[in-house]
Amino acid sequence: EFVAGPQMVLPIGQTTRIVLTANDVIHAFWVPDFVYKHDAIPGRTFVFDLTPTRTGTFYGECAEFCGLNHAYMTFSVRVVQATEFALWLAQMRAGQAAA
Repeated sequence: EFVAGPQMVLPIGQTTRIVLTANDVIHAFWVPDFVYKHDAIPGRTFVFDLTPTRTGTFYGECAEFCGLNHAYMTFSVRVVQATEFALWLAQMRAGQAAA
């Protein structure tokens, strides 16, 4: 299984607030399986809620041509059960505390 770039982990059936912004040029958050795309524009903040309805790993990318490294702007979203999310979150918090 190929998992691209950074990974966002979300709990199934729970709403997560996503905040988009850009520092340099226009980008676009796009996850085809979620049937959602939104631009990230420098100097602006966009907020939207995302509630995944099925588990799995979903590919995402920047959908706005934004320069020479555009092809490398990929990520994945892993949607998991609430118990797995709680475990993942505890591990992330423990890692931050140790850093």
